[in-house]
Order: sequence, then C-alpha cells, then structure tokens
Amino acid sequence: AAVAAALFLSLGPEKARSGAADSSLSALWALGMATGLAFLAATPGYRGDLSAYLFGSLLFVSPADVAQMAALDAALLVVVPLFWRGLLSVSFEPRLSALRGARARLHETVLSLCVALAVAMLARAVGVVLVVALLALPALAARSFARFLPGRMVAAGGVAFASCAAGLWASWRLDCPPSAPIVFAAAAFAAPSLFRIGRRA
Repeated sequence: AAVAAALFLSLGPEKARSGAADSSLSALWALGMATGLAFLAATPGYRGDLSAYLFGSLLFVSPADVAQMAALDAALLVVVPLFWRGLLSVSFEPRLSALRGARARLHETVLSLCVALAVAMLARAVGVVLVVALLALPALAARSFARFLPGRMVAAGGVAFASCAAGLWASWRLDCPPSAPIVFAAAAFAAPSLFRIGRRA
C-alpha cells in the first residue's frame, strides 16, 4: 500500500495528483489497512494486539528488523547522493525543475519510494504514531541548528537519536512504555523552532 501510494503521487496524472491527492491517498491508505487486517485475521493462531501497530515499542524490535533497517539505510546512503540534485530540485521547486528539462517525474518517484519504504519499515518496528513524530519533530528541530539542507539532515538524525535515547532513559526511570517519552523529548527539541514560527505568524 505504501509503494502504491508513492507511485500514485509521483506517476499519477497531474490533475489527479494536484486536485484529488488527499482523497486518493486516503483511499489507498484505507484499502491497505483493510487488506493488512484481513491477512492478520486469516493468519492461523494469530492473537496479537493491533494497538501495537499504532504505538509499537523500541524494546521489542527484533534483530531481523534491525538488519532490514540497516539494509534500507545502506540503500538510502547510495540512492540519495546519486540523485541528490534532482531530489533537491523536486523537493523545493518541482515545476521549475520540469521547465528546466530535468527528469522531475523520475526524481519524484525515487523520493516517494524512499519515504514510503522507510515509513512502512519503521511503522512495523515502532508503530505509526512514533513514525509520524520522528518524521516531523526532528526535522522541525533541525531548523534551529543548521541553515542548509545537508546540515539539517544531519541535525535531524542527531535529534532523533537524542530523543530516542532520552525517551528510553525516561521510560526506564518511570517504568512506562518508551513511545510517549520519546515524543515528548522530540517535541522539546522542536519547541524553539515552533516558537519562532509562531512569532513570525
């Protein structure tokens, strides 16, 4: 479902992508979730708690999950530098990129697939809520540490790591699941950027 949504957003007709993207994406998401629930219900002997898919836990990530995430990280470290200029152009000025003759559709597809695969893999490991938080809050916090995109990417990774470390420490001290403390820590890092955005508004 994640790959289908990514391909729709990057390869779908321009009118559909601009006019009905939200509703089409919601339909794809709902269909993917329904298909996943149907497969889970049909699995012999499965009695898992579906709330784990929403909230997850870093404490139960298996070595196989870690290996798969490491493989995806290695692939991203190859793909991102290889398509760097194109990814940068479609992220900020997709129409200008297309007017200049760049292969905007190809770069949009590469970017969408990278994000979709990362989200799908992380959602299985740590839950949808924590994935959304770790996508948005560290990127927002990185605005306080760097002006340019490469520096912000490094800073966002550092903030995500620090948030997870602080959340795990708080979870151990308070004897609670780690997801909520991790989100609180990431929100604390992002607070200065949110404050500045609020003042500009």
